[in-house]
Amino acid sequence: MLTRPFFCLMSFPLLFACSETKSQNSGGIDEDNDRGSTVSSDTSPPDLEPEDTAASTVDPDSGVAPGPEDAIGNDASTAAVLSDITNWDWEVPLAFDAIDHDSDVDVYRLEMVMGTILFIAAESVDTVDLELRLFDAEGRAQGTSKMMPNRAWGDDPGIWLQARYSGTLFVEVSATESPISDANYRLRGTRIEAEDGEPNDTISDANTRFEDGTAGFRASMVDPAEQTEFLGMFQSSGDVDVWAIQVPSTGVMTWSFWPLGTSSLDPEVILYDEGFNPIAWGKDCRYSGSGLWYDDVGIMYPVVSGQRLYLSVSNLRPSSGPGSLYVGAQQLLDSPSVESEPNDDLTTSNWATMTASATHPGYRHWTMQGMLNQPDEKDVVAFSNDEVGGQYVSFHLQAGSLGSGLQAQIAVYGGGDGTTALATASSDASGDLSLTDVLVPADSVSGVYLEITGWSRAVESFGNQYFLGVESYPVPLHE
Repeated sequence: MLTRPFFCLMSFPLLFACSETKSQNSGGIDEDNDRGSTVSSDTSPPDLEPEDTAASTVDPDSGVAPGPEDAIGNDASTAAVLSDITNWDWEVPLAFDAIDHDSDVDVYRLEMVMGTILFIAAESVDTVDLELRLFDAEGRAQGTSKMMPNRAWGDDPGIWLQARYSGTLFVEVSATESPISDANYRLRGTRIEAEDGEPNDTISDANTRFEDGTAGFRASMVDPAEQTEFLGMFQSSGDVDVWAIQVPSTGVMTWSFWPLGTSSLDPEVILYDEGFNPIAWGKDCRYSGSGLWYDDVGIMYPVVSGQRLYLSVSNLRPSSGPGSLYVGAQQLLDSPSVESEPNDDLTTSNWATMTASATHPGYRHWTMQGMLNQPDEKDVVAFSNDEVGGQYVSFHLQAGSLGSGLQAQIAVYGGGDGTTALATASSDASGDLSLTDVLVPADSVSGVYLEITGWSRAVESFGNQYFLGVESYPVPLHE
């Protein structure tokens, strides 16, 4: 979740290992159409090597360089046929195969029934990052996935889909980089019988659905200990779903959308407090896996134990009915440092305590969450000269990319009395900003001060949260 550039190449994503699963005799590739993929069964344990590479059939005297011959087809005409979706079992891989040469793709065919909900994931056995792509019989892309929300399986992809019509759909597995050796993977899938509880169009509806357990929340298929998922669909054009959320403990809560196998959705999400005041907004809450400091999860908001929040989901496109499924992922994280008021000038500033890296000498980092709702105009943070004096310091402020309505600017002061202006920056169109490689004078004996000011707000008194990441180091790291 949190990414920090460590000198020239490091970042810190949260990685969750996927547990090994037991094999059973069900699911898998249709045995009459098996093109070389290994189907897991009681006699084919998951650790068997896949048989995806065959010898070249090129005549050695023809002058043509031999190349790999892929056992699984790489287009719709040669796709391997997956078993009937009614037989799918999450515990039994649909296929066990490999991306075994540069530009290799594996394509599988399945038959969908209108309204059916499926979840498909590619579980990497090796270290190569995988990608899933769905396309229809006409070759039109229906959805892609490079990773799951909150990196539930590291960088492995997963995608949800609901059939808008009955017919053929193709699943393509590929590598996002050239594999040095075979990129072994397991293709998994399951059929889901679930949707949101209706009616859920108002706060009253949402509270009723939450209290009677019909809202549509469920433990995550891929990360049940850390993530809660919510499944919904739009019953008609203009439909709005409202979800009631009871915060279990104090921390930071995130809401992301799963990749979907449809092009008919453009969800808009708004988070409300107990009084139904808007406090966060998101028009593209799909988990991206990148960000200035935290990964761009969609919406990220500081919460308090026992708090009741409401999440509304609407579709900016007119689509509804089968194919309008959306799936959200909700996660609770530990809080970073929290700003405390008053902290509006140098004399009342909050002092930061940087954390030294255990593996990269000279590198320090610190994270804080803050709020600039009116009438609060600014927050000031101080850094000790012992920690940042004579160092390069970068400041990363995330607001808009995490759902905040705040537009901010920052100013850095240092020098002998802490009043010499060193650098300034303002948020861009995304609502975020970075001020990188600021050289702090070694004589900033009174400290170095960061002033954060809100210059624009979507709503003056609500939804102006931000997350600040700071890093220091002895040499410049950014271009």
